[in-house]
Amino acid sequence: MQRTARLAGFALLAACLAAPRPGHGLLYQGVNLPLSISAEGKTLKLQGAGLRKKFVFSVYVGALYLTVPTSDASAAVRADEPKRISLTFLRDVDGPKMREAFEEGFFKNSQGRLGALKSRIDAFLAIAAGDVKKGQELAFTYLPGEGVKVTLAGSPRGVVEGKDFMEAVWSIWLGEVPPGAELKKGMLGLAQP
Repeated sequence: MQRTARLAGFALLAACLAAPRPGHGLLYQGVNLPLSISAEGKTLKLQGAGLRKKFVFSVYVGALYLTVPTSDASAAVRADEPKRISLTFLRDVDGPKMREAFEEGFFKNSQGRLGALKSRIDAFLAIAAGDVKKGQELAFTYLPGEGVKVTLAGSPRGVVEGKDFMEAVWSIWLGEVPPGAELKKGMLGLAQP
């Protein structure tokens, strides 16, 4: 009886330590994710976070921030409102591997639109597919009428225009063939980080 009560106490303590507290972020895989961020005067709320693994290696923590919360992947992709995908890297990744991962994501999730998007995909790869160091955040922030703003470690890298292009970028993680099913579920808030 005492052992059961002690185990329940430990479980409660662990749950309290893992749960986000008002004014604090969510600590996931050693990455502190703010519960809300600001983009062009709009408050974006953390929808969820997940871990990208490749084989046995943890690559990055992906987080999705939305103006209007939804766990529906298609609605999150199509929403024409400020939103952000944040990737915080848990290891160094070189530019050629980044480029390969993005190209694969576009091909698997936007194959029918690749011709129309080609010049913008090329522009995106030029600004987003560089070397990333452990601890750096690569973020994609969509602002209606402006496009997808790419930042690395808080520094602006460039902007690629178009809602259709934003949908192709968001589909990399939220489309039919994401880099990982658990990553997609986590980013949509459908799995506990």
